[in-house]
Amino acid sequence: MNTARKLDAMQDVAYDEVNMTATVPLTNGMIYAVVNGEIKAVEPPESGHGNYDICYKDGQPFSVNKTDKVRF
Repeated sequence: MNTARKLDAMQDVAYDEVNMTATVPLTNGMIYAVVNGEIKAVEPPESGHGNYDICYKDGQPFSVNKTDKVRF
């Protein structure tokens, strides 16, 4: 995962700590998950094609399994 791109994506998130809300951009194709009160960004596949399976543990997002497709 490109760490610089992930940091850029998180800079686009606006936080309101008083109301415990966040506003995320709808234009960057990211998946966002809230884990223990923190927003985690999940990068889209590099190829532009793929699947994500989100696993939950105790009602919270726990892990993401990525499958990337390569087209010929």
